Amino acid sequence: MCSSDLSNKAYLKLCGDGTFRLMEDGWVLLNLGVLARHYAPVNGTYAFRSSYWPLLFAVVNKEAKQTYKALFDAGKACARECMDLDLAPRVVQYHSDWHTGEDAARKECFPDSMRVADFAHFMGACVRPRQRPVRDETIQAYRAGFPQTMRKHALDKTWVSYLVTWVYALRACPSALLFHAVVERILEKMQEANEVACARAMRQHYLTSVPAASFRIRHHECLTLADWWAGLCRLQPGSASGTQAQESWHRHKLKKHIRHLRQDLPTFLKSLESFTSSRLDQLRLQGPELPDMS
Repeated sequence: MCSSDLSNKAYLKLCGDGTFRLMEDGWVLLNLGVLARHYAPVNGTYAFRSSYWPLLFAVVNKEAKQTYKALFDAGKACARECMDLDLAPRVVQYHSDWHTGEDAARKECFPDSMRVADFAHFMGACVRPRQRPVRDETIQAYRAGFPQTMRKHALDKTWVSYLVTWVYALRACPSALLFHAVVERILEKMQEANEVACARAMRQHYLTSVPAASFRIRHHECLTLADWWAGLCRLQPGSASGTQAQESWHRHKLKKHIRHLRQDLPTFLKSLESFTSSRLDQLRLQGPELPDMS
């Protein structure tokens, strides 16, 4: 599949991730693909839906900035050589989980893109039962999820449900300035209640400082926003849940085709070749273009 098949090439939404346990000896399959949002029927019901279409795969020894950068550079090279397309300025959204290396590579390879961090990971719904311990506090916070991190730092645990309620309300907040004003007031209230460690953890791990000029807002130098925020002035309407389409593709397309986990490397590569061939055949049945919102 190539991005020239996408009807809306001016607003590309990429999505990337790493899949474990497909191969022995800790090898990881990285994938990079495009998200297409369109109006279509499923089981007789029409609705706006997101589909994930893989562009590129890489087998690597670990998820890290270097391996994701190699994947992104390969994607840009393919777009340039095969389609005469400068990919980087066209990528407006990049959907991912909370992997710090992946985000570092995104900033370098797609500097104009906005990170759309997966909300399920943010809320701790994707916590793995067994993971190697790390010292980095940010990685610990991403792995644990927002509620658990707040519970760890809060003196008064009733703050956790209070903050979670506000997170759900703020996620759909339409205005950057309103989001900034509300979240800064919440942080002030936490400071007033002596929840200093909780406020610090929230700001450090789950909020970002963005130049106000990015949203054409005057009289402010920076705004406090978040990568999990899906406001209308930040994202294409209805595009905040792109990682769900990719996770569905993982389960119902990739793993269903490959079937057996922890294959040796040569066997897996043969399985991957068969999978990509079958996906290409299905893609050709979609027609000359993949529909996407403009």
